[in-house]
Amino acid sequence: FVRAGFDSIARLGGEMTAGLECWFTSIAAENLAATRLLTAGIARLPKYVDAGAIQTLAISRRQAARQDLLRPATPADMPDLISFYNRHASQYDYSPVLTASWLASLSQTLNIGNFLLLIRGQRIHGCLALRDQRSMKQALVQGYRFPLNVCRLPFNVYAHLKCSLRLPAPGKPIASVFLAFLALDADYQHLADQVVRDALSRLPKDADTALVGLSPSNPLCDRLVSTLRPQVYASRIYSVEFPSGNSSRVHHRPAQPEIALL
Repeated sequence: FVRAGFDSIARLGGEMTAGLECWFTSIAAENLAATRLLTAGIARLPKYVDAGAIQTLAISRRQAARQDLLRPATPADMPDLISFYNRHASQYDYSPVLTASWLASLSQTLNIGNFLLLIRGQRIHGCLALRDQRSMKQALVQGYRFPLNVCRLPFNVYAHLKCSLRLPAPGKPIASVFLAFLALDADYQHLADQVVRDALSRLPKDADTALVGLSPSNPLCDRLVSTLRPQVYASRIYSVEFPSGNSSRVHHRPAQPEIALL
């Protein structure tokens, strides 16, 4: 079954996948069964090579504080935004490359006005984008194991007081929005928590959680974990090398794909 699934990629992908320079995937750190299977070197399966960790930070909206540090981007900001973000993204493997054509063709879940910029002296020193994907996909809570199934309500009272994440009722969605394409110049990284708090204040009214994906080696990661006390969801990134294809063209830098695009 697993072999047939991988074999179908070349057959169904066709020209769309033929020119890709590399393949990668993320596996939750706790998913030991999938990790054992995919890294076991089984014949006719692609080779999975550990490329490093990535952490998803889930931050409560209750950490929001309007700072007026950010302003929405406009089409006139595109060239500088592209240059700024790509310069920062080039420090990491599997990060996306922004282009003018892609930005011009953005969907309703992300447009140029969703990008927020930190501007000082007419220059961009930071950026991020609010991406609400709930119209396309949602995570629903199916249930809780013991002891959370009996302690959920008291836990939510505690979480409310601590400005932390509350646990939705079974059957309810996790109302989350991505803080995508987050980058800050080194001289402004001390403002990371204030920038994120400002962005949280601009979330849709029915969203209560923001998700940020960062490499543990990114200086912003430690800063946000220590100041905003998010829930941290750990994953591993693996390069995927198919038997009939070339090796992934990466440079052994820290892995940091944009989780809002996965």
